[in-house]
Amino acid sequence: METLLNALPYLAKAALHTIWLSAASIILATLIGGILGIFSVLYKHAFGTLISVYVYLIRGVPILVLIFVAYFTFPTIGLQLNDYVAVLLVLVFYGAALISEIVRGAILSVPLAQ
Repeated sequence: METLLNALPYLAKAALHTIWLSAASIILATLIGGILGIFSVLYKHAFGTLISVYVYLIRGVPILVLIFVAYFTFPTIGLQLNDYVAVLLVLVFYGAALISEIVRGAILSVPLAQ
């Protein structure tokens, strides 16, 4: 019990970081994914193929692999990012790919008569 009480401040700090990363990634992914979903429907020929390739590639790789690749390759190519920023970028790009498919499917499910 004493060990748990000693670790409680660290657990509280980790919980706050988790809530911050979750909220920021959900908000940014929703904005970017919504824009990508609308663009993939409105501009099928110009952006549709690019967005489809992006969604296919991002959704085909597990998110943990994307986080490891981003965390270890950003410093290799010269980008010195904070750990949280690197994880946030991966979460936003992954969530945006998922949300763009949701928005695209929702738009296309409405009949043209409406």
